[in-house]
Amino acid sequence: MRKNLLVFLAISLCVSSQIQAQDSLSEETSHWAKSASFGLNVTNVGLSNWAGGGQNSFAIAGLVKAQATYTNNHVTWLNTLESGYGLVRQGDVKQFRKSDDRFIVTSKWSKAFGDTKWAYTGLLDFRTQMTNGYKYYTDDNGVDQQTIISRLLAPGYLALSLGGEYKPNENFYMMASPLSGKLTFVMDKTLASQGAFGVDSNKMLRKELGAVFNMRFSKDLAKNISYEVKLNLFQAYRKGAFVDIMWDNLLEMKVNDFISSTISTQMIYDEDVLFANADGTKQPRVQWKYVFNVGFLIKI
Repeated sequence: MRKNLLVFLAISLCVSSQIQAQDSLSEETSHWAKSASFGLNVTNVGLSNWAGGGQNSFAIAGLVKAQATYTNNHVTWLNTLESGYGLVRQGDVKQFRKSDDRFIVTSKWSKAFGDTKWAYTGLLDFRTQMTNGYKYYTDDNGVDQQTIISRLLAPGYLALSLGGEYKPNENFYMMASPLSGKLTFVMDKTLASQGAFGVDSNKMLRKELGAVFNMRFSKDLAKNISYEVKLNLFQAYRKGAFVDIMWDNLLEMKVNDFISSTISTQMIYDEDVLFANADGTKQPRVQWKYVFNVGFLIKI
C-alpha cells in the first residue's frame, strides 16, 4: 500500500510544483490559463458484535485533475491530466486491493478558420494505469491466490488524430478525424505472451489506423455543482471491426472550500479485450466502473 500511495502522491506533487512554476513565469506567457484540483477520501467501517452483520472495511482514494490552456488569436492549445487511485481492505482480507487506478493525459491543438466556430485540430490521447492489477481467486485447496493481469503500460493506449473541430463555446467541443492512429502497448513479457488486450501473442505493440470522434462537455449545473462528460470513439479501418468506446463522466458537488463529493463513471468497449466465459470461450464485454467519493478537496 505504501508504495502505491507514494506513486500517487508523487504525481500530485509534480502537478502542484508545475502549477507554481507556471505562476512565476513572465507576462510573455499570460496567454496561459491554469487550474488544478486534488482530492483525498477515506472511509472506515468498524463492527463489533453487530447483529445486523457486515464486515470491517477501510478505503482510501485520491483524484488529481489539472488543466493548462494556451490561447492566442485563433490558436488554442488545451492540455489536461487526470489521475485517480484507490485502495480498499475488507473483512478478513489483510492486504489492500486496488479499487481505482487511471492516468490520462490529453493534448489538443487547434486553429480556427478566422472568426468562425470551426477549426482544424490535432489530438494526442494517452491512457494507462500506475500499478499492478490482480485477479483474485481461491484454489482447489481453499488457499487465496492472485495473478497479475495488468501493469504500468500493460495496457497503455496512445492515439494521435488529425481532423476538424466544432467549438461553439468554452464548455463544449466535438472533433472528427478521418486520419487517426491508435497504439496499444503491453510492456510485460508474460502478458504479451498471452496475447492480452488484443496484442498478438509475444508482441508488445498493436498498431491500428482508423477514424476518431471525440467530444467533451462541461457545465456548472448549479452553485458548487459541476459536470463533465468525455466521449471517445475509434473505428479501425479493417473489415469487420467494431467501434471502440471510451465514455467518462464526472459529477463534482462542493460543500465548502475543502469538503466535496465526486461521482465518476467510466465505460469501455474494446472488441480486442476478451473475457473468459464459463465454457472456456472468450468474448468482448462492456467494461463499467463507478467511483463515489466524499472527502477533502483543494482547488487551485
